[in-house]
Amino acid sequence: MFSKAKQPQTPSRTFSDQSQPAPEKAAPSSAAAPMPSASGTIPSIISADLQINGDLKSTGDIQVDGQIKGDVHSKTMTIGETAQINGSLTGDRIRICGSVTGSVRGPSVILAKTAKVLGDIIHESLEIEAGAFIEGNIMRLDSTKSNTGGARPAAASNGAATRSTPASPAARGGKGEKPAVHH
Repeated sequence: MFSKAKQPQTPSRTFSDQSQPAPEKAAPSSAAAPMPSASGTIPSIISADLQINGDLKSTGDIQVDGQIKGDVHSKTMTIGETAQINGSLTGDRIRICGSVTGSVRGPSVILAKTAKVLGDIIHESLEIEAGAFIEGNIMRLDSTKSNTGGARPAAASNGAATRSTPASPAARGGKGEKPAVHH
């Protein structure tokens, strides 16, 4: 018992420990502030109780949980489950979990299972989780075809399925899969 009584009186830190920053100077917890995005910046947040009428333009990241009636242009954007967008989305990386009525254009587009898109999607890379709803055309952004605006049809969708079969080889641009049976 004698040794236990002296332990609180002895310093708990050594000299080398004192050079470390105090715990209150540590990075904020995820509950206190939004987590930085892949680019290392904190996104601008449109909260669920906010309604915006007009276009949004940002060179950074945007997270939308509210309602926007207008176009959104941003480097990276996340459309949350509660978000409702009535306008076009343009960005380098777009993740949609909510509802979008309008076109979506960007090199990387991700549709979560809760996504609902009523409009065309123009992309280089498209990821669709099971359960996502799409009503519109899906076109691949082709950087080598600048004379047609850079997009060519990839598939059409009339709901959650994204499969489409063109009527003729000419509709496929003369390319595509060959029939399974060869003569």
